[in-house]
Amino acid sequence: QILIILSSKMMKWVLGMAGVIMVLLLGAYFWWARNASKIAIFAQEGQVQYLTSGDEWKNFNSTQQTFYGSVTIKTNDGQIRAEFADGSEVSIDKNSEVKLDAGSKISLTQSTGRLWNRVRKLGGIVDYQVEMPLAVAGVRGTTFGTDVVETGGSTNNIFTVTGKVAASAKQSSKVAKVETGTLAIIGPGENAEIALAPIPDELKKS
Repeated sequence: QILIILSSKMMKWVLGMAGVIMVLLLGAYFWWARNASKIAIFAQEGQVQYLTSGDEWKNFNSTQQTFYGSVTIKTNDGQIRAEFADGSEVSIDKNSEVKLDAGSKISLTQSTGRLWNRVRKLGGIVDYQVEMPLAVAGVRGTTFGTDVVETGGSTNNIFTVTGKVAASAKQSSKVAKVETGTLAIIGPGENAEIALAPIPDELKKS
């Protein structure tokens, strides 16, 4: 009878400890998930607006602001820099619009303008991807830029400063590896090729 009582108490203790461990693990997971989704925005100059889910466009009035999960940035005559939890960052040029999503991966949806991406090598993020109207750029550990060009015919450009970028044309499903010092030009259409050329001097930003 004493053994039965001890066994019962032991079982309650084991179940209690299991519950405590489960709570701690869940807390650690939610802390990690929130930290991984952190997006720190640093204003550099000019007028910049931001949009969060279920909200309306607001002016960016501080030198630094932190968001979690997702935010859309529109740089009118301004410039801005965003830093992600793993140390990767993107500089957003004037007259650009891009949606930033952060979590287990970083995903940027670029509508207009130019981005300068610096992706941390061997970071904690699974991957880093920029999606444009006509093309997708996916990388891990490199420095590259993306352009959405509307003048003189719509094209999406991907230029690699360091490392390699995997480029894919959304409409033709063509793929190419964009090496260091190379510019990829992707046009519209089901038969669109990915043209490769040396980076012009004005794009050789480090």
